Amino acid sequence: MVTTTATIAGWKKLVSTTDTITYLKSKDDHSIIIEARHYDTGWEIVKKYTGDDLNFAEQYTATTEEELKNLMARLRSERELSVGEIKTIGQFRKKQLKLDLKRCYVEQGVEKWAFAFNGQYTNHVTVRHGKQISVDVVMEEKLKYIEEKIVMKLFESFGLDQAEQDTELAIYYYTKKASYFFESDEEEVVMG
Repeated sequence: MVTTTATIAGWKKLVSTTDTITYLKSKDDHSIIIEARHYDTGWEIVKKYTGDDLNFAEQYTATTEEELKNLMARLRSERELSVGEIKTIGQFRKKQLKLDLKRCYVEQGVEKWAFAFNGQYTNHVTVRHGKQISVDVVMEEKLKYIEEKIVMKLFESFGLDQAEQDTELAIYYYTKKASYFFESDEEEVVMG
């Protein structure tokens, strides 16, 4: 049975069945569709931006009904990408990725590197070697749309794509970075 409900915050529920849920939000120059489909392994969710010369999709997964419900609510409430942002992301994805790496430190079993995409070293990766390799990547949120390319390039650079150990990867994003400088209150001492 297919049901349609009222519009909530601009989102119109188009389909609601046991294995498919679809929401639509129409804008002046494009539409946003969130669609969830149930498969044997869980739910696959796609958030699509469509319009003239515009076709962009983000993919997600959920394993339980509760996880799906929370994800769908978050996707409907989060800030939507502008047409300009979508076109910029499309250009990022098409470009050959050039990462520059600069070592911050190396200690026994741990190394930290800063990496730059387009010249600014605002991202970093920490690699911990042991029985299992642990990799933490911290990068600007705007790079999440080329996450797979970045991770593949990092793994290739560190030789992790050839590693014989299991590798655990965690990726964190930030939206702003702040730097501070504190002057010390040391008093001047004159000896003499």
